[in-house]
Amino acid sequence: MSQETEAQDRLGPVDVVVVEFPDGKVEAAGFDALIDAVDRGVVRVLDVEFVSHGADGQVAIVDLDEVAARAGIPELVGASSGLLDHDDVAFIGEITTPGSLSAAILYEQVWVFPVVDGFESVGARVVSSSHLEADDVVAALGDE
Repeated sequence: MSQETEAQDRLGPVDVVVVEFPDGKVEAAGFDALIDAVDRGVVRVLDVEFVSHGADGQVAIVDLDEVAARAGIPELVGASSGLLDHDDVAFIGEITTPGSLSAAILYEQVWVFPVVDGFESVGARVVSSSHLEADDVVAALGDE
């Protein structure tokens, strides 16, 4: 079974990161690092959406391909899959400032597959996986 087929048959941990560009100007720097992580097989991008938060409070999805072209990030063209929905857009509007443009990146952590394969090769099985909020971890570490 090819790695590509295998990756499609199972799903690694999935997370969303929202990056706000307060002045509405998207720069490529962070996206370059994301593209590098994809190229190295660390993550797989499932969806990218840009969301504008107008000065009037209106929140809307912006055409990804146009933003990618303006920012000089051609690798993002076509990366919008529509997995992020209207509830996600509304949430982004709640956490961002008027006049901003935000990128919501839904990604899968595929680095975990070789780890799981190693466990499964000796008869073990993954029985649970969960996400911890960074603030919760920092707070717990501060209690020590």
